[in-house]
Amino acid sequence: RSPSRGLGDVYKRQDIIVLRELTGGIYFGEPRGIRKLPDGQREGINTEVYTTNEIVRLGKVGFEIAEQRKKIVHSVEKANVMESGILWREEIMKLHSEKYKHIDLSNMYADNCAMQLVKQPKQFDVIITGNLFGDILSDISAELTGSLGMLPSASLGDEVNGKRKALYEPVHGSAPDIAGKNIANPIAMILSFAMFLKLSLKNNKVSELIESSVENVLGKGYRTKDIMQSGKNLVTTSDMGSLISEEIKNLSTAIGVLPGSSDTTSLRYGKVCILADADSDGLHIATLLCALFLRHFKNLVDFLERNGCDYLRYNIAMYCYILKN
Repeated sequence: RSPSRGLGDVYKRQDIIVLRELTGGIYFGEPRGIRKLPDGQREGINTEVYTTNEIVRLGKVGFEIAEQRKKIVHSVEKANVMESGILWREEIMKLHSEKYKHIDLSNMYADNCAMQLVKQPKQFDVIITGNLFGDILSDISAELTGSLGMLPSASLGDEVNGKRKALYEPVHGSAPDIAGKNIANPIAMILSFAMFLKLSLKNNKVSELIESSVENVLGKGYRTKDIMQSGKNLVTTSDMGSLISEEIKNLSTAIGVLPGSSDTTSLRYGKVCILADADSDGLHIATLLCALFLRHFKNLVDFLERNGCDYLRYNIAMYCYILKN
């Protein structure tokens, strides 16, 4: 959901999911490498490869997510020039006709999708695409919100016995050039936690509480450096975290949506990993959010031990919880 940077109604209040296949495609296909040709030139080779199972696996997740939203899916490839794109389109259409006819499916070329995201982003709800195009389109989508620092992400594994392994983290990478300066935007990390609550714990109420808290703080005009606008209030990373944390407390008190012990005794999910950038104080915000969510336990470590914690690790780059089944 976009706070918009003053770009007009076209970009206001977007809600788009870009579902990117992560383990196949041109980043992992063989053959690959750099070789020397007989005439002395060098040649770089990468191979775009997809199988039916890889495409169908992603398609199922995309359609399932769309069922809980607006029931609109855009499948994105380059079937006009790539055989892997032809296969992608055929398999997605076959899956759609067999199981998901009630979902509105549109096929779109990747270059057109990039243009349409900038031109008319509200036509999209769930985008399913391969590794390369997903890499590009997710960054375009992130910048529509004003900054990569605004966007959460989830890496979702196959569902086995009703459980799905998942990893939640900001869509952006590390930023060593701003480490320790207290200027990073923590919102993507906070919203990644909200996504974890929604997708893995099926707790929409608390997830929406966190999302509403972020929107309220932005609505009051507070901005980190990357999304700063004229007439708004510039705040640090820790200030933004404190403002959102306070808003969460206020909203949870007002509407009473934080769960009690009965909600956490029946957690049904596979392994879950939450990553946060410690340099941006994400560690402290994640801890606070978990403490709010699990406030009836004496502390977070107590909860992890009770639920079979594999490990609790803190270092320069990340903070992880990995919870067992």
